[in-house]
Parts: sequence; structure tokens; C-alpha cells
Amino acid sequence: MSQHTNSTAPLAPSIANDAGVQSIIVELKRLILKELQVPIDADQLDPHVPLLDGGLGLDSITVFELVALIEKRYAISFAVESLNSEVFANLAVVARQVHLMLEHNRAAEITP
Repeated sequence: MSQHTNSTAPLAPSIANDAGVQSIIVELKRLILKELQVPIDADQLDPHVPLLDGGLGLDSITVFELVALIEKRYAISFAVESLNSEVFANLAVVARQVHLMLEHNRAAEITP
């Protein structure tokens, strides 16, 4: 079963350029294009383009499917309170959230 992480703390700006976050962005793009088969051009999938209204226009079902794929891929579980338009504003924000959740899980594994 997935580790449950309910971190909704503000994201540290220093994490934005982290190589780990960048690799998560690449994987999120792959999930959207290949797994979800969202009919968009890869060039439109800029990490800062909004995922919802005014951007890619993903609907709630597609976002739900993306959440499920992320949880499966990274063995994490989003807290209910983190399933909002702020956390899913764009790929960069989602990637930072996933990175923080992974770091939290790693720290929890180390701490007895």
C-alpha cells in the first residue's frame, strides 16, 4: 500500500530547479502524452502552462486519471486536501509536490 503524505506546505523555490523535479516533469509529460493519450502536441506541454482552464483544458476525469497514474508510478498517495487546482496548476507545481512527497517518504523510512 502507498505511503500517505498530506504535505500541502508551500513549495520551496529552491526545489524548482532540482534535477529530481525536472525528471518528474519529463515523466509527467510522458504520462499525459502516452498513457492518457491526451491529443496535444508535445510542444504545448510546457511545464508552466495551466493544466486546467485557460491552458491545456484537461477535464476532471483526465486529471483524476493522471493522479492515479502518478500515485501508481511513484508509490505515493495524494491527501484529499491536496487534490485542488493549486497543486494541479501546471506540471512544474505537480512535479514539485511529487518531489516533496517522495522526499517526505524517504525521510520517514530513515527515521525510526
